[in-house]
Amino acid sequence: MSVTLLDVDGKNLERGMSVIRKNYARSVTRKSKSQEQVDKIMSRITPSGNYTDFKDCDIIVEAVFENMKVKKEIFTQLDSVCKPGCILASNTSALNVDEIASATKRPEDVIGCHFFSPANVMKLLENVRGKKSSQRTIATAMAFGKKLKKVTCLVGNCDGFIANRVMGASGGQSLLHSGTMPYEIDAAAESFGMKMGPFRMSDLVGLDLFGRERARSGTAKPESNAMDAMFAVERFGQKNSKGFYKYNDKLAASRDPDAEAIIQTVWRNLSVTPQSRSEEEIVDRLYLPVVNEGFKCLEEGIAIRASDIDVCLVFGYNWPRFRGGPMQWATSVGLDNVLAKLEKNGIKPAALLKECVDNKWKLSSKGLQERVGQAFAKL
Repeated sequence: MSVTLLDVDGKNLERGMSVIRKNYARSVTRKSKSQEQVDKIMSRITPSGNYTDFKDCDIIVEAVFENMKVKKEIFTQLDSVCKPGCILASNTSALNVDEIASATKRPEDVIGCHFFSPANVMKLLENVRGKKSSQRTIATAMAFGKKLKKVTCLVGNCDGFIANRVMGASGGQSLLHSGTMPYEIDAAAESFGMKMGPFRMSDLVGLDLFGRERARSGTAKPESNAMDAMFAVERFGQKNSKGFYKYNDKLAASRDPDAEAIIQTVWRNLSVTPQSRSEEEIVDRLYLPVVNEGFKCLEEGIAIRASDIDVCLVFGYNWPRFRGGPMQWATSVGLDNVLAKLEKNGIKPAALLKECVDNKWKLSSKGLQERVGQAFAKL
């Protein structure tokens, strides 16, 4: 495909092109691509600083930081220069696609195309249908994902969609703020089968991604929130070699006394004392809330089927494949046991989870599928 890469800042544009060149140079070194192949690929990428260069494009993927005002301004510009029928997609990871679409006169052509980071490595693409996204737009976005060789899943429009929403329910922050250090939490998660624990993952994605927006909006609380405290002292993760861990030039993580001192300060502010927890307790508190949120997604029609939630987490968050994803893991634990453990930990169970236990439904049961199908149709 021919690609026009736009950034209104020339330095950012050149930096973006430089990253692309370095990624492909790595492919040549690894012999996964020849230099001739890379030269052909690079010849199809045209850098630009002018929106009018989008006038003949078939699909646009906006990928700026998570700020609704900025995204709406961009979509207004896209609406004015793009040809009729051009698909206008947002790579938002959590924002409301319908609100983004409201900035255009063609909401039927707007959809979310949420690529996971790093996008040149991660397989998952969540296509987020808005209330007014047309069937043509949805079908085109799904075909686009397949052409890019992504595992492409259609999801409903809500805060965080599927993967980020359900993993956002993970008890990592609760564990951290109740006296468990990140390295202990990450060790339990990685023993469970995760390639990377939640705090190593936060460092990889960048603590500044949401930290900056929280600081700008005035919602940051560095005295009582460890993530905000890290951002406040410019600990951004791997990108500047210091976050919850410190990193060497090969990005290998190690414990950092400075980071742990920041966490201990937050604990003192919260009147929290350090707690030793078993691996099983950490795993239950990390991932049973994820299962519970998955049931809420089914209940609301955000996911079409339970296996879609599993697919999103296996390919978007590297959930351990041998466990099958959170919903399949819940089946192996037993839905009645999941319900009991959630209640024991003071977490309100999803209504659909209770319904499944009461009716002895499995995730493949006809009754469950009918309930989910009705909810999806209403979106």
